Amino acid sequence: MEKWLKTETLKRSASRTEIRTTDLAAMEITVDQQDDNHEVQRPTDWSAQLADGTATSSRDETISAVIEKCFPSDEWKEDNIVHRAARFQSRRQYSSFIVHPFLNSEIDDFIKNLKRNKAPGPDGIPNEVNPTAFPFSHPRILA
Repeated sequence: MEKWLKTETLKRSASRTEIRTTDLAAMEITVDQQDDNHEVQRPTDWSAQLADGTATSSRDETISAVIEKCFPSDEWKEDNIVHRAARFQSRRQYSSFIVHPFLNSEIDDFIKNLKRNKAPGPDGIPNEVNPTAFPFSHPRILA
């Protein structure tokens, strides 16, 4: 029994509790809120403070305020010349989106550069087999 009650373990668990308490206090998490009539409000009834200092009065208004704060609007009408050009450029299709087929020379170079005496990969084929099997599997790789 005494083995489990070492002072080090008690100190560690006490510091973890203190950290949790400190974090919760810093985040100002409250379980229940009471209004003027001393009625407990549910979390869905809580209001949010808007930028102009007023508070929201309904759940839908609170949700809209949170969404507006987290995801600000990004309208193209508000762009200046530089932003408009960047927005247009980002909508173009990049060359990296286009899939180019492998060339035979690229596959040849890859097979030649494989290190020998290595463990087989997930396919279970050792690197020594690839150069000898490559002429037969070449069309399958490109397909």
